[in-house]
Amino acid sequence: MGEAGEIQLQIAGIQGQEGGDDHGQRAAGNGGACRPAATAAPLSKRLAWWATVFVNVVFVLAGQSVATLLGRIYYDQGGKSLWMQTVVQSCGTPLAIPLLIYFRTRRPSSSSSVARPPLAKLAAIYAGLGVLIAGDNLMYSYGLMYLPMSTYAIICASQLTFEEVLRSDALPTVLEMQFWSNTAAAVVSVAGLFASGEWHTIAGESAAYGKGEVAYAMTLAWTAVSWQLCTMGLMGLVAMVSSLFTNVISTVGTPLAPVIAVIFLGDRLDGVKLLAMLLAVWGLMSYVYQHYLDDRAKAKMIAEKSDEQAVQDAKISAE
Repeated sequence: MGEAGEIQLQIAGIQGQEGGDDHGQRAAGNGGACRPAATAAPLSKRLAWWATVFVNVVFVLAGQSVATLLGRIYYDQGGKSLWMQTVVQSCGTPLAIPLLIYFRTRRPSSSSSVARPPLAKLAAIYAGLGVLIAGDNLMYSYGLMYLPMSTYAIICASQLTFEEVLRSDALPTVLEMQFWSNTAAAVVSVAGLFASGEWHTIAGESAAYGKGEVAYAMTLAWTAVSWQLCTMGLMGLVAMVSSLFTNVISTVGTPLAPVIAVIFLGDRLDGVKLLAMLLAVWGLMSYVYQHYLDDRAKAKMIAEKSDEQAVQDAKISAE
């Protein structure tokens, strides 16, 4: 499911490219007059940004770990349907509807003038993404069914891609893209459930579930909720930071899943898995440290430019 989130990033730029270009042209047209105002963001905005990023990180890590744990429990307690596990990975999209409504009501009137791709083109792209995401989710279901949870989590996290895609910086646009592509994936997954004939076994599977029928329904429901929270967190990080940072955070979930598996499922944590966990943590620390160095270099450059501007202003005043 983590890789499915990366598939969805490919279209984000289509809807927001025009708006981004328009913004850049306006800035250029002002002759750089707005640059001094952007040298230092207000502290409240910076804190709000970090708080939002933190919430999205929690959504990704908690959603990914809990969803993987519940998926493993589903199979351990007698679940056998690959397509059912595929369905729950993308059927939680209705949880995003309140956010979409909220952003739509707060959207500036000027944004309505931004050109959008034709509806038929968007529908075709979303349908294609839905097929790809459903296939990706099915492969994850196979891995979760036949592999220990710790091994499964490490293999998933090893698929880290360092691809920076053309995207929109607007969170509403990214969420809208996620909603429609995951809805298409859910439709494809439900079609696969019926086409495979596994829907005939749902009643018997529920009755034979180790923890009971209520636990069966709750396991599937909370798996869907967890995957949706994880996906929304991924989209939020993509919109606010970058797809690279999103991949790094997703990889950080590697140490969590094996630890949870050892505690709750009795999985073994051997040397290879421990090494993979340490590499994941090392990758995160390296990214954070590099980000810190980049911020220091940027702050130094801004300070130097400010000093130069002050000197020039002083000369002009003296003349």
